[in-house]
Amino acid sequence: MLKPWSTIRTLAVFTLVTCGASVAANEAELAGLAVYTDTGRDIYVAGLHTAGAQVPAIGATVAAPASMEYRLSTRRISSRGFSGTLLLQAELGAGHRAPESVINALADLKQAMAGSFLFGDQLLVSKTSGGTTDFYLNGIELLTLGNTVVFDFLVQGWIGAGSSALMRDSLTAGRLDTELLQRFEGLEPSTERVALVAAWQAPAIEEPEGQQVAAATEPEQEREKASDNPAVAAAAVATPVVAGAAAGRAQEPAAAP
Repeated sequence: MLKPWSTIRTLAVFTLVTCGASVAANEAELAGLAVYTDTGRDIYVAGLHTAGAQVPAIGATVAAPASMEYRLSTRRISSRGFSGTLLLQAELGAGHRAPESVINALADLKQAMAGSFLFGDQLLVSKTSGGTTDFYLNGIELLTLGNTVVFDFLVQGWIGAGSSALMRDSLTAGRLDTELLQRFEGLEPSTERVALVAAWQAPAIEEPEGQQVAAATEPEQEREKASDNPAVAAAAVATPVVAGAAAGRAQEPAAAP
């Protein structure tokens, strides 16, 4: 039996965006893994991809192509809360406040989101050889910036001199922990979630102008017909009066026995 069109479309979207995400991720190789924990709970598993899987030096600028991959391991976190987490991490790691371009980029990222980040979501922030910083969620492009300043600052939240030693040491260890790698690979979105994120980026369907004009003129046409027919016009005028009288009676208090 043929599958419903909605199911077929969902699978098609999942295939396309997964291929797109694979192309973006395959420009760099996985060099390090770590877990980010806050208030006693794991928020995400971090995957640092670099050219040739080279381990960057602490506080160094990572050469392109490179990617920071956040795989959500918490049930839910708002886009505002997650953006705040990224900003705070980066500022602590770099040891200074974020440039205005980074703050603006994270604000744009929040605007591109139509909901919260959920368990299994994969946020990929890529530094390309073309000099851009690209944001993908579950393979769907959310944002492209014409510079690498944002990536260079965010990555300091992972490997900067002021970053968490647990994360930094794990990401720059030069080896991938087998159990953590399995956990990282096991965090992935459902096909329905991928389709939903894709729908966020779909252009809004506007009603054809002709239909809008027709809808707007229908009441006017009805009024014109009523004015041409005395009986209809009289009924239209009388109806509000009757309705008002009935409403007035409904509001009167019941007579005392």
